Amino acid sequence: MPHHPRHFRNRLPDFVEPSGLQVPSHDPIAAAASTIPREALLSLFRETADAVQSDLTHSPTIYTGSAGVAYALWHCQRSLRRGCNRHRQPPTPTSTATASGAAATASAPAGPTEDAPTLLPPPPQQQHTASASAATAATGGSGSVEEDKLPGALLAAAVERCRTSAAALRGPKGLGLTHGSRAASMLDGAAGVYLTAALVLHDAAAAAEAGGGGGGTAAALRRERDDYVRSYLDLYPEAMDSENDEYLYGRAGYLQGAQLLNAVLGPGTVAEEVVAGVAEEIWESGSELSGRLRWRLPGSAPPPLFFMWPQRERGEPYLGAAHGMMGILFTLLHVPSLVRQHAQQLRACLGYVAAHERDAPGCSGRGGHYPTRMNVGLTHEADEEAGGGRQGGGSPSKVLVHWCHGSPGAVFMWCKAYQVFGEPPYLAAAERAGEVVWQLGLLRKGHGLCHGTSGNAYALLALHRATRAAAAAAEAAAAAAAAASPSSSSPASPSSSSSSAPSLASSARWLHRARCFAAHIGSGEGRTVYDTPDRPLSLFEGRAGAACLLADLLADDGGSAGARFPAFELP
Repeated sequence: MPHHPRHFRNRLPDFVEPSGLQVPSHDPIAAAASTIPREALLSLFRETADAVQSDLTHSPTIYTGSAGVAYALWHCQRSLRRGCNRHRQPPTPTSTATASGAAATASAPAGPTEDAPTLLPPPPQQQHTASASAATAATGGSGSVEEDKLPGALLAAAVERCRTSAAALRGPKGLGLTHGSRAASMLDGAAGVYLTAALVLHDAAAAAEAGGGGGGTAAALRRERDDYVRSYLDLYPEAMDSENDEYLYGRAGYLQGAQLLNAVLGPGTVAEEVVAGVAEEIWESGSELSGRLRWRLPGSAPPPLFFMWPQRERGEPYLGAAHGMMGILFTLLHVPSLVRQHAQQLRACLGYVAAHERDAPGCSGRGGHYPTRMNVGLTHEADEEAGGGRQGGGSPSKVLVHWCHGSPGAVFMWCKAYQVFGEPPYLAAAERAGEVVWQLGLLRKGHGLCHGTSGNAYALLALHRATRAAAAAAEAAAAAAAAASPSSSSPASPSSSSSSAPSLASSARWLHRARCFAAHIGSGEGRTVYDTPDRPLSLFEGRAGAACLLADLLADDGGSAGARFPAFELP
């Protein structure tokens, strides 16, 4: 594969199903979950978590601020609680070094390996900056905490950080975040600060109650949590009045935040009227803008919905998850009432997105790549030139493979579409996009969620879950067919039920690939971009996103079931 300046060349080994060694050949998921030793991931997680807790940002937001650090710590402790049942003892220095060496072997391709990335323990002088050392001294550092006590330590740190973020909203930095349309932004406004505090304090109250901390302590935490939920709901009018529908700054993010509160705190935390109200406002906004387009593509009709950012028709017709159609459709597909009412129109919108798929320069295989902007050949009332050359499909010199723009966002949208509608072409589209992520997704921009390796790894994990569910459904269908035909001379196979259904081995491949991406973060090559982002320890640009990924892979399921892209996918 030719070198691409935006990405590291992927020299990681692809998945090969084992046969008869330590892992039974009939259990490819377990094989994929064991290719990178757990001790190596744990060592890298401890290092990363310590660095993230040293972040001294004055911004309070989720995207690049202190609320994002609090969210990451909350996410990590939840993931590690899924991993405390079997793994009680911290690794010894000897076992950690051995595991790291084994991971280096697992990460090396066949053939010459002198320039291959390896996962190695960092030199002592690289493990902590001065500020990180100060944070470690103050909190004990994750490296000095036994693994089964890590969740509690991380949750305590998250409580402190979320309160700091909320307090910052009352200072000079918070004025622009608490008023106007930006206030309702889940990722970059006050809404996200309130959301994070509610999530963190919900778990803190449960921990206080379970740990014998006293009913008064738990009750006080729940009251504080409820105050932040009310603050989130108080921003509903701002969300409804927003000029933006997209995920990062607009209504779609606020809508998904409301769904997240219901998923974690319990159904009804945010009333159905609020969820439906925001969803319908997005729908009406997209429908109204679509109706005003002067369509210039012969033989095709405009999609039922159309969106531009920023500020609707004064903006650009972005396609990706952060600012465009993919992120908005992904969010709307989480609202059952809207799906029931507008199923056919949603399918038409998905078909419109699919029309933008093309081959990725520098990537083997066909399809799976998407441009940053929609190539629609249109004009509209506010700007007759909006459909000009700026909306082309993307040149070979600018192939973006990010959550915000490109194939990773497409993976999430197509996987959700498959989950909702059950139509195999959606899963096939997700797999084509996933191949682009695998080949071109080791990014040089850092390891955050928005445009970094961690966000891309989460796309691979979403594909693992979707293909595993499809394989299980095919197997169940085959078993049902066999039971219905007892006279058959041979049992039906999954392939006889659905020739295009993924196998467990193909599903395991996506899990293996995600774990290889995580290992690459700690490789010598991956470490060279630790300081590349403007905010290198933040959630969406920096290593806090990597901490979430590593914690998800440390869970008992090895990341195969419970891993979710923070502040985007619902648990």
